[in-house]
Amino acid sequence: MIFTRDDRAGEGKPSSRLGLVTEAVEAGEGMDLYAYLVTRLSKGGKADYVIVDEAQFLAPDQIDQLARIVDDLDMDVFALGITTDVLPVNQA
Repeated sequence: MIFTRDDRAGEGKPSSRLGLVTEAVEAGEGMDLYAYLVTRLSKGGKADYVIVDEAQFLAPDQIDQLARIVDDLDMDVFALGITTDVLPVNQA
């Protein structure tokens, strides 16, 4: 599962500086990332881990939702932002 927010390539399109682009779910303001993922999984969708691009634009409550994904769903979350390459949200 890939989420992004406000990427330069457009809504729901994380991109690299080299010009690579992929499809993602736009994590708009007020979106509950945990609820979105649980709904997708309960409808038969699959996700081995979560990647969040442009994580610096997420709201504080969305960061808490990512932590809940790690804690409650036992799923790895990798949050990428403007000043980091990869910042894993690890289980304690």
